[in-house]
Amino acid sequence: MQEKFETLGNATLQLFADGRPVLATDPWLVGTCYFGSWALDHALTEQQIANVVNSDYIWISHGHPDHMHHESLDLLPAGKKFLLPDHYHPEVKDFLTDKGFAVTVLKYREWFQILPTLSVMCLDNINQDAILIARLGDALVINQNDSPIAGEKSFLRNLVKRHPNDKTYLAALCSIDADMFNFVDETGRSIAGPPDERKPGAIWTVARGADRMGVKNFCCSSSQHIYVRPDSVWANEYRISWADMRKHWSRPNVRLIEPFVTVDLVSGTVTANVAEHLGGDRSQISDNTANDDWNATLQPEEWTAVERFFRKFELIRKYVDFIEVVVGGETGRFDLNLATAGQPSTRGIRFYAPRQSFMETITWGFFDDLLIGNFMKVHLTNTALYPRFTPLVAKLGGNAKVYTKAEYAKFRWRYFRRNPLGTLAYLLEPETNYVIIPWVRERAESLGLKKPLKYVYRSMRGDPIVKGGLKSTGFAPPAPAQTLALPPHRKPVLLVVVDTEENFDWHAAYSSSSTAVHGMQRIAKLQATFDKFGIKPIYMIDYAIASQPEGYGPLVDIAATGRCEIGAHLHPWVNPPITEEICARNSYPFNLPPTMEAEKLRVLTATIEANLGVRPISYKAGRYGIGAATSRILIEQGYKVDLSVVPTRDYSVDGGPDFRGFRAARPFWIDKKRRLLELPFTTAFIGTLSGHGGSLFRIVSGQIGRLLHLPGILARLGLVNQVNLTPEGVTIKEAKALTRHLLADGDRVFTLAFHSTSLTPGSTPYVSNEAQLTKFYGWLEDYFAFFTNEVGGVFMTPGAFYEAVQDKDAAAIPTVKSRAAVG
Repeated sequence: MQEKFETLGNATLQLFADGRPVLATDPWLVGTCYFGSWALDHALTEQQIANVVNSDYIWISHGHPDHMHHESLDLLPAGKKFLLPDHYHPEVKDFLTDKGFAVTVLKYREWFQILPTLSVMCLDNINQDAILIARLGDALVINQNDSPIAGEKSFLRNLVKRHPNDKTYLAALCSIDADMFNFVDETGRSIAGPPDERKPGAIWTVARGADRMGVKNFCCSSSQHIYVRPDSVWANEYRISWADMRKHWSRPNVRLIEPFVTVDLVSGTVTANVAEHLGGDRSQISDNTANDDWNATLQPEEWTAVERFFRKFELIRKYVDFIEVVVGGETGRFDLNLATAGQPSTRGIRFYAPRQSFMETITWGFFDDLLIGNFMKVHLTNTALYPRFTPLVAKLGGNAKVYTKAEYAKFRWRYFRRNPLGTLAYLLEPETNYVIIPWVRERAESLGLKKPLKYVYRSMRGDPIVKGGLKSTGFAPPAPAQTLALPPHRKPVLLVVVDTEENFDWHAAYSSSSTAVHGMQRIAKLQATFDKFGIKPIYMIDYAIASQPEGYGPLVDIAATGRCEIGAHLHPWVNPPITEEICARNSYPFNLPPTMEAEKLRVLTATIEANLGVRPISYKAGRYGIGAATSRILIEQGYKVDLSVVPTRDYSVDGGPDFRGFRAARPFWIDKKRRLLELPFTTAFIGTLSGHGGSLFRIVSGQIGRLLHLPGILARLGLVNQVNLTPEGVTIKEAKALTRHLLADGDRVFTLAFHSTSLTPGSTPYVSNEAQLTKFYGWLEDYFAFFTNEVGGVFMTPGAFYEAVQDKDAAAIPTVKSRAAVG
């Protein structure tokens, strides 16, 4: 008894019986696929390739090039025996037969005997994919690869039940990237979203499926690839790694087996075939785009072929009104429904693609090959690829050659008559996943009920319940011992922070060329206001300011005379090196690779030091984007203070940090060795119901709540109001109420912050004209007088405060002599 199987990578499984290779699945052995976009995780050994070549049988699930890989097929000798699913169209069978291979089509749900100890069964499905089931000795191996379980759940559960031992294995895909997700907005910016946002749910889904199927073992298989084209390599961070699988696997009763292993089906032992899982062999990454030239344009006859291709899909006209194709900077639009031609609100899809691979796709008809490569970009207008476009164009058109309503009816009947309930359930599943659930999610979010309904939904499915905390930054609230409390006999302290940055359009797309600094001409008047009150502010300057004489020039004398402190403010989109994609997600520094975040800060720090003669020790992340790696980077580069945290606020809608886990605005030590001090932006809930501010505010600030103006109503009634200490969008009455509220709670350190660009009317939403600018200055003077006279506080810079609290008694901060009345 020497039954075993080996996972070689992607969807290739090698089955052994009688001590020799007998059957291999979906052989991708060498080279790349999807127009050079995908490569194997690592090169196969000569022995592994020889085992596939020498196997008695080869099974191919479907015609995608990572499953029926032409370069690998060329390694196989003529006459090799192939086993195929009984798919709707015989294209794969005809192709292999023409190449001189011996092809057997496996009948649906019927066992095919290969050896006395090995038999296989094929479940082809309406998705034009297939599952192979193998009985090796007394073990059962279900090779789902990347196929859906299209109406076969009950059959597979019952089959597993008939194998009452621990030798039941499921080998399947777990991926969020093995389909088109290179979506962009109208300006071409990526909206793919943070990779870690979708990974847990994908892994929970696979784990739940394995558990419900009843198998005892799940083996990571299928889609173990790496992106190697320079225009698709960005997608590598979306690959689900072995570390991700271990982290989020949610069904401990199903043993999780790593990829690239040999499994002994007699003893159950697992032998790893690679030493480590480091995310693929990145030496394969190329600096060229295969045969593609993104500047190449289409000839008139090629545009005609493109139009003819899309128009033949009669079924998509119900869901898509137009298709646009952008090739080499030229755009072709094809209106599919004449009644809506030219209307801007119609439903459409725009593809940004290079000529060579696009025309090859059009010629051969396999549009999925272009989608899966993820170098082509897609912009959607009032529609989606699922559950309509991709299944109808890529699956039915590319694989089944079904284009019309009549052909589709015949196609569905073929699968319905052999498995009525299963086929019906599968056809309804996309409606549930892509229509009903998103609709319920949107309604729940607008009503402020998303969180409790998600809890119920995940509980019913048996998935993990993720508690509150930060969703996307990894920067956690402090332990109680790390919170810094200013001694009560010391005066309250106010830190004045000016985010000193370029003038750019807050409503436009992020651009590395938006580096205008004309607003710095107004700094002198601002500094005069500070001087009047004896305030030393800290100007947190970004690279646009630090690198241009007209930017840093107005600050040179102020800094040299000791009337301010200079800090670093990292705007990634204008801060070299700029090698990342310029998009909303990457505007938060923590979303960049840590090495890039560190290098950008190093460049910014050196530029400030060179042009202003001071080395900053205080840092504020652009858009408050502090993450798990940021504190280490700051400490390594000699920073002592961070000002990035905004308690109670959530910026995760476009990939930013979620600070709702930070309930207090008090300073805290970020590291246990007390090298890096956090001075949060002063913000809190105030009002009669402020103790319930977090949960209440999430409800009333939903879509319906905003429509009914509930946040404003509650604020005016004095019930709950979320207030930042800033003259930007906050009344002086609210700022004073916030200060009194926090003083009453024992807070004694306050951070007031605003943008330098608010001094230039029209540059921010807060100051639109000179009259509003006058009120802005009036706000500052009123609050500074209030903090001096009523609060009895003092003004400090972050650097001075850091030095003061090195002494536990903070002796450098004046003591309270006659405390002013507060209330």
